[in-house]
Amino acid sequence: MRNALLALLAFVIVIPCSSQAPKDEAYPLTAHVSDSETVFIPGSGIDQPYAEITATIDGHHYKLIGTFGANTKFSFGIKPTTMKPGNYKARLLQDKNVDAAFYFRQYEFLLSDGKKLKFEVIGESEN
Repeated sequence: MRNALLALLAFVIVIPCSSQAPKDEAYPLTAHVSDSETVFIPGSGIDQPYAEITATIDGHHYKLIGTFGANTKFSFGIKPTTMKPGNYKARLLQDKNVDAAFYFRQYEFLLSDGKKLKFEVIGESEN
């Protein structure tokens, strides 16, 4: 009886721990953010700042742009749009070839606190 109880207890502890593992597995890429700044798009009619970042993902050097959503509120009414440089877990959400020379690509980054941020590629360079 005691062995059965210990086995059941071990099973109950292992199941919740193993169910958390796929979170990182769902984000197989590492995005290294090397530069970040807040930008406003003039004439857009949208009073919302954007985060423009430079990141290396899977060996490709990208300029990406993203927003943090209208409901994100921080002190002084400023939305957080400057991302700290460093490595982030990422996954590819969309990858569409428009024609032979152009494409649309969107990534989602997973932050250490579990928040998810979407970024669209707006530029690519060889270095």
